[in-house]
Amino acid sequence: MSPTILRLLIIACFFLSGMTGLIYQTAWARILGLVFGNTVHAVSTVLTVFFAGLAIGAYALGVVADRWGDRWGKGSLALLYGLLEIGIALWGFAVPWLFRVVETLYLHRLHPLDHSLLTLTIVRFLLAFLILIIPTTLMGGTLPVLVKFFVRSIGEVGRGFGMLYFVNTLGAALGVALCGFVLFQVTGVTGAIHLTAFFNFLIGLSACVVARFALPASREGKGEIGEGASSLEEGDHRLSPRLLLVASFLSGLAALAYETL
Repeated sequence: MSPTILRLLIIACFFLSGMTGLIYQTAWARILGLVFGNTVHAVSTVLTVFFAGLAIGAYALGVVADRWGDRWGKGSLALLYGLLEIGIALWGFAVPWLFRVVETLYLHRLHPLDHSLLTLTIVRFLLAFLILIIPTTLMGGTLPVLVKFFVRSIGEVGRGFGMLYFVNTLGAALGVALCGFVLFQVTGVTGAIHLTAFFNFLIGLSACVVARFALPASREGKGEIGEGASSLEEGDHRLSPRLLLVASFLSGLAALAYETL
């Protein structure tokens, strides 16, 4: 199978992965609203945990992707991506059951906390955090893994990252539309989550099959992304990288504040 076809298959998987991610986010917010009440708190909790997990996964699994790719070759990163998607699927199947456990606990054990809104809100957040942080962290790890898989040199980072982000976000937009207009009406919230988890499982298996064909040539990609690193470091940095990180942080904060409001 040609490298171009393999790359197109992975891109298709990442498009569908973006779709499933936003279906999860919408469905989880709906379930939390049913369990905890107060839709604003439910949406805020899901958004907080969702993006915290994406951030943790992007950083931590980005480091893992660098080491994994350098040791086993770039083709093996498709396998790592497939394993992440399968992990998301397995956790996706479990989430509705976990929320039922939380609902039982909330109704029968946490009533004494009703007098303190702050304490109750913190407990709600912690329970949701424990359930959702693992799948969202796995989701966050998919982008850096695929950037490492696709990018052959420093000069391709912007184009490769932009293409992957575009495809994933386009899939996310489709996921929101499917949730609002089709899935919830046809399958219900729990059914939508289970169907999405099944899709995640198929995405993961497909990526593992791609890895099977990509692995023979994977040794050729070792160390390629490091070429040109010195020229990048020697460039004239007119803006401090730390300042750019702070600006990016504030931009993300404002964007999610607008979404919640």
